[in-house]
Amino acid sequence: MLNVEPQPRRTSAERLAAFGPAQLRDGALRRRMARAGLEQRIHPLAEGGQLAYWTGGVGRPLLLMGGFGADALWQWFAIAPTLARSHRLFIPDLLHFGQSHGASRAPSLEGQVDAIRELLDAQLPVGRRVDAVGLSYGGLVVWALASQQPERVDRLVLMGTPGDVFGAEDLAGLHQRFAIDHPADLLLPSDVDGMRRLIAVGFHRPPPVPNFILRDVHRFHYLGQRAEKRALIDDLLARLGGEVPAIDCARHQSLLIWGRHDAIFPLEIGDRLRQRLGSHATLHVVEDTAHAPPQERPRPVLAAMGRFLQD
Repeated sequence: MLNVEPQPRRTSAERLAAFGPAQLRDGALRRRMARAGLEQRIHPLAEGGQLAYWTGGVGRPLLLMGGFGADALWQWFAIAPTLARSHRLFIPDLLHFGQSHGASRAPSLEGQVDAIRELLDAQLPVGRRVDAVGLSYGGLVVWALASQQPERVDRLVLMGTPGDVFGAEDLAGLHQRFAIDHPADLLLPSDVDGMRRLIAVGFHRPPPVPNFILRDVHRFHYLGQRAEKRALIDDLLARLGGEVPAIDCARHQSLLIWGRHDAIFPLEIGDRLRQRLGSHATLHVVEDTAHAPPQERPRPVLAAMGRFLQD
C-alpha cells in the first residue's frame, strides 16, 4: 500500500496568494499575452541573478521598459498585443521587480542598463538596432542605454520620464505636492492607504477598488525586494546635481508622451525636455490621463507610437 504523507493545511494567507484577485488577474493577463503570441522567458545574467522578459511578435525589434510599481506584464498588457503585430517585442521586468533580480551588485541604474544590454546582445545579431520605449523610471533606463550605446538604440519613446532635466527644485516640488520626505513614501506604499494614494496619482480617473483587492495587489507587487527597490530610488537621488550622460540628439529621434494630468512629473517637465532635445523631439500630450497613459489611455498612445515608429 502506498504511503502518502498528509499535506499541511494551508493558511488563509496562502490560499489567498494562490487564488486571490491579483493572482487571478495575473493569470488572465498571461492568457491575453499568450493569445498574442507572446511568452515569458528567463535570461540568466552573467554576474548572477536573472532577467525575466516577455517576447514575441514579428518585425522591427522594440524594447518596452516599465516604471516603478507592477511588473512588466501589468504595465504593458494593454498595448503589447497590438504592438506585437508589427514589432518583435522585448518586455523585461526591471531588476528587483516581478521575477527579475540581481545578485552581485548594489541596485542601480547602471545595473539595469547592463542587464538590458546583456539581453539584447544575446537575442539580437551584432549591429541590430532597437527602438526603445520607457515609462517613468524605465525611461531613465532607456535614456542611459541610448547615451552609453548609441549604436544599439535607434528611435526613443519616452513616457512621463524627465531624462536629464530633473533637478533639486523638481524633487522639492514632488515632496511638496504629496507631503512626503522621500519619493519612496509615495512609490513604495506600505499599506492599503498608500496603495489607494498611488493609484489616485497614477490615474486621472482612478477605478474604485475595494480594500481587500488593494491589500492583495500590495502583497503581490510590493512586498518583495523592497530594500532593493528603495535602493534604486536612493541611487537616483544621489545623482541629482551631478552630470547626467546626454543622448546624441542628432542620432535619436524622440517622441515624448505625457499625461496631461501627470502629478509625479508634471507636463512642464515634458515641455522642458522637449526644448532640451530640440528639433529631434516631439511632445504628444494624452488627454484625460495622468502617469500611466499605456494603461489608462492605450488607444491614443498606440496611435501616437504607430505614427512615430512606422518604417
